[in-house]
Amino acid sequence: TGVAPTDDGFTILERVRPPSAEISVEDGPTVLGCPNNRGFRELQRFGDAFVSTLRRKCVVLPGDAAMPFGLQIVDSPGMIDIPGTGRGYNFTDVVRWWAAHADVILLLFDPDKPGTTGESLEVLTRSLSGMEHKFRVVLNKVDCLDSTVDFARAYGTLGWALSKVIERKDIPLIYPIYSEGFESRRGGKDHLPLHEFNPFREELIAEVFRAKERHYDNVVTDLERKLWKVEMITTVLMAIRKRMFGQFVLACVAAVLGLVAPLAAAAQMVHKFGQPPPLFSASLGFLFVAVYTCGVALVRGYLHQSERLQSTDEGLDAIFDREYSDFFI
Repeated sequence: TGVAPTDDGFTILERVRPPSAEISVEDGPTVLGCPNNRGFRELQRFGDAFVSTLRRKCVVLPGDAAMPFGLQIVDSPGMIDIPGTGRGYNFTDVVRWWAAHADVILLLFDPDKPGTTGESLEVLTRSLSGMEHKFRVVLNKVDCLDSTVDFARAYGTLGWALSKVIERKDIPLIYPIYSEGFESRRGGKDHLPLHEFNPFREELIAEVFRAKERHYDNVVTDLERKLWKVEMITTVLMAIRKRMFGQFVLACVAAVLGLVAPLAAAAQMVHKFGQPPPLFSASLGFLFVAVYTCGVALVRGYLHQSERLQSTDEGLDAIFDREYSDFFI
């Protein structure tokens, strides 16, 4: 959040080796069509409006640069509220995709607008829900603040805004940082001890450079979550199958008893009174066929109704709550 963004798209920053050009820029269709970027092809489902805002910048850095090769940093557009306008694509779904594939997420807030805008509120509650272990909250450009009072006001406002969207008692650690080398532009107006913020910047940079190590942890965590979901779905399906099988057996037993009882009564009558007249036998056979047909129809209707009731949202929720409390808590 902050001032009006100067970049309206997603930019992938990546370090490359010489003798490539010092800075090369690829547009969205080129990035998605490149065979080396197969993982990005999923982004095509967000439409041409999004693809037109995607680009990749390949940068050649000095040999002693700290940024490792293979690290990709994705710069997203700033989140501000502009009434009556849109981005042309589903921004929250796109952010959700990037967040799911990222290893570290940096949420940057500027001191001139540390509160959460409507768009950032939607992103935090929808796109980043369940990914709190990945993101780091950053209060950027603290060198723009004139005094300790201004810093405390901006820090407190950001903390208050985050407490409204992050559903936990304690808010995450906020990293107050500034860009190295910009402290000299303040001249004699600097009332903030900017050197006190240097450890936060170094820790944040270390977190970014640990992305490769975190990647393996995130892969294992993601696999564990997917396996847990598969187990949960399998448990619910087995519970539904067991319940439907029990109802099927009960209906079959009821149907068999309903057919055996008339046959037993007819056999008892024949044994007691002898062979009945042909017309009576024909009427009794017709009645038996009618009862059999009605019984089969009732059993099928009962099973169909039971299956329909269990496939409703209320029925599935009840089964899920019961199985979840029995096997997963």
